[in-house]
Amino acid sequence: MFNGERFNFKILSVLRLEFPVSERYSPPRHYHALIFRAHGKATVVKGETEIRLNKNDVTFVPSGCEYVISSSTDEDVIIVHFEASFKKIPPVSNMHATNPDAFITLFGKLFDTWQNQPCGFVYRIDSLFLSILEQIERQSLESNVKSAKYCVQHAVEAMHSGFSNPELSVESLSKDLGYCTSYFRRIFLEEMGVTPKEYLVNLRINHAIALLESQYYSVEKVAELSGYTSAKYFSTSFKRVTGKSPSCYLSHKRK
Repeated sequence: MFNGERFNFKILSVLRLEFPVSERYSPPRHYHALIFRAHGKATVVKGETEIRLNKNDVTFVPSGCEYVISSSTDEDVIIVHFEASFKKIPPVSNMHATNPDAFITLFGKLFDTWQNQPCGFVYRIDSLFLSILEQIERQSLESNVKSAKYCVQHAVEAMHSGFSNPELSVESLSKDLGYCTSYFRRIFLEEMGVTPKEYLVNLRINHAIALLESQYYSVEKVAELSGYTSAKYFSTSFKRVTGKSPSCYLSHKRK
């Protein structure tokens, strides 16, 4: 949401508002808003963009943003209005809280502190707001990790089911998953301990070894059944992994 950026800020107000089922127009404002939806559902329409908001969502609305919001149920929200020295103002964004209790506690304390203004409340307000930003960053990172794990799991399953297809490659996998190849390689290596190319090659070679040991097929046929279009490239790949050429490996097994 804020990409881990450090910025100066000033809290202008903290409000707890309830809205009935309704449609409302929000004009451009000179300040930013960070909103926690304690209850209710709504839809924000900004130009051609539509964002659905649900209970336990955290929403950032930048200054100067004009939109229409439609509440499909009664709403209960805590809104923080603030100024900030962003290098580049982030766009409208929404995040569903994976740990809503943390946000319920922090936004609740923020609102109570603003209302009651105890001794030192200015520092406490800033501290609580920073804690909210920390939670946003933490949950964003956790979501990215989960996405990366899902991506790698999906890739592994695709490799196991499709390694015999010579068109299956690291590039085709990353494209299907919607990631650039370099990022896909990095998250795969972090998760699996080997590169996706190494994993795919090992799958193909292990399958080739099983076929060679069965002695039902020629080396050329084994190459084809293992996802290689060239027997020569298969032999090179096989020797790189096992230390022997396919024919030597087969001769050794026959002794």
